[in-house]
Amino acid sequence: MGLIADFLGGKRNGTRPPNDPSIRAMVGGHDPWDLDWPLFQWSPWDVFSLRNALESVAIFGELGAAKTTGSGAWLLLKYLEIGMGGLVCCVKPGDRELVEAYAKKTGREDSLIIVSPGNKWRCNLIKYALKRPTGGKGSRVEQIVSLLMTIVEAAERGERASAGQGDKFWQRSLRQILRNGIEVCIAARGEVTMSMLHEAITSAPRSHAEVHNEQWQKDSLCYRLIEEAEARGRSEREQSDFELAAKYFLREFPDMPNDTRGSILATYGVMADVLLRGHMADLFDGETNFVPELSFEGAIIVLDLPIKVYGQAGVYVQSAFTYLWQIAAEQRDVKANPRPILFHCDEAHSMVGDYTCEFLATARSARVATILISQNRPNYLAAMGGEAGRHRVDAFLGNMGTVIAHANGCVETNKWLSDKISDEIQIRTNVHSSREQAGQGSGGGAEAVGRKVLASEFTMLKKGGPQNGFMTDAIVYQTGACFIANEGQPYLRTTFAQQIPGVTMKERK
Repeated sequence: MGLIADFLGGKRNGTRPPNDPSIRAMVGGHDPWDLDWPLFQWSPWDVFSLRNALESVAIFGELGAAKTTGSGAWLLLKYLEIGMGGLVCCVKPGDRELVEAYAKKTGREDSLIIVSPGNKWRCNLIKYALKRPTGGKGSRVEQIVSLLMTIVEAAERGERASAGQGDKFWQRSLRQILRNGIEVCIAARGEVTMSMLHEAITSAPRSHAEVHNEQWQKDSLCYRLIEEAEARGRSEREQSDFELAAKYFLREFPDMPNDTRGSILATYGVMADVLLRGHMADLFDGETNFVPELSFEGAIIVLDLPIKVYGQAGVYVQSAFTYLWQIAAEQRDVKANPRPILFHCDEAHSMVGDYTCEFLATARSARVATILISQNRPNYLAAMGGEAGRHRVDAFLGNMGTVIAHANGCVETNKWLSDKISDEIQIRTNVHSSREQAGQGSGGGAEAVGRKVLASEFTMLKKGGPQNGFMTDAIVYQTGACFIANEGQPYLRTTFAQQIPGVTMKERK
C-alpha cells in the first residue's frame, strides 16, 4: 500500500485493509485464495474451484434467460464472499444497484468504490498513468499513448470490417502526434494534463512560416513548452527524446500535406472531446482520490457510467479505465499479494476491446477471475468488425476456460456451442419389418459420429422467472473437465437459482 498511499497523499479512502480477518472468517478460517479451494459444487462430485475462476468464464443466453441473475450472480456472489476486489463495468441502468445488493448480501458494502458524477471518487487517468507505482518512465509515455488510443478504438468499434492499410497509417500517425505532444509537455513541466496536451497539439504550427512568426510563437503553447523544455536540465536519454519531439512539431508536422494533417487532428479531436468536457472531465481529468491498485486490496471499483445513460462517452471512459486497470493487474506482484481479483462485465460485447483479448491470455497468472456476459456470439463479432474480426473473436473466446450457456435462440451461437462440446462415437441401430411377416424382421447397427449436445438443445432450456420457480437451466462446458455427474464428459446440464434483490434474495441484517 505504501506506493499507492504516496500517490494519494497518504489517504486510504475507507477501503478494506489487506488480509482483513473478517473476509477469511467468511469461509471458516480456510485460506480462500488457495487455487484448489472449491467455490461451489456443480454436483455432489464436481466442484468449481478458484483455479477454474481464474481461467475466465463466458456466459451466454438470450434476453430473459436469467444469465445475469442466474449463473452470473452465483459466480459474483461467491467471488465477493471470499474477499475479491476488482472492477465492474456498467452498461445498463441498474447494473450498479445489482452489484450493491450482492455486496451487501456478502458483507462487502464497505469495499465499494462507486465511480459516478454524483459520488466523490475521482481518478485522473493521465496523471495516474504517468505516476503509477510500477513501470518505467519511458514505458509510461507509451502507456499514456495507448490509453488515449483505447478511446479512439472504442469510438471506432464495430467499424473495422473495412479496415486496411490506410486505417493503420492514420492510427500510427495519431500515435505519433500524441507521443510527441506528451514528450514535450513532460520535458517542459514534468507532467501532462489533457488540457495541456490538447492546447499543445492544437497550437502546433501548420507551416514553416508560422514557426518563424513572432506572434505565433507568443500565442502558441506548443512553442512555449518547447522553449521551457530547452531551459531545463535532463538526462542524455531524455534530451534525445525531447529533441525528436521538438523536431516533429517544428519540422515534420508543418511539412505534412494539409489533408493528412487535418485528418490526424480530426481523429485526435474525437478522443479529446470526451475527456475535456462535462462529467467525464470532472471524473478523469481533475483530482485523484482512488487508483486501480486499491482493488488488489479488496476494493470493488464499480464504473457507474452506463452506456444507456451516458452514451458513447460511457464507453470511452470505461474502456480507458479498464485498460489501465488491466495493465496494473498484469504488473502486480501476486507473490506479495495473492488475493485474486475479479473483472465483471454484463453486456460485455459493448466493452471488449483489443487489449481485453490480450489480457485474457495471461489473466490466470495475474490471478484475475473474469466474468463476461452477453446474449450471443454475433454480438462479439459485430463489436470486433464482423467477418473481418472473426479471428479476434475466436482468439478471445478461446481463452475462456468455462462457458455457461443458458436458453438461446441464436442459431450461430448454438451451433458454435455444439461444435465446441464436440462429437462422439455413437451406435445407431435400425429395424425393418412388414405387415406380411408379423413377428419377423431384420435389424442392424453401426458406429457413427454424432453430436454430444445438439444445437437445438440450447433452445429448450428453462429460462427462469416465476413460471419456472426462479430456476434457470444451463449447459456448462469446461476445457479439460471430466464431470463425474455426467460420466466423465466435459459438459454438464445444471440449474441455477436466480438471485433477484427483493424477490428471491433475503435482506442481510
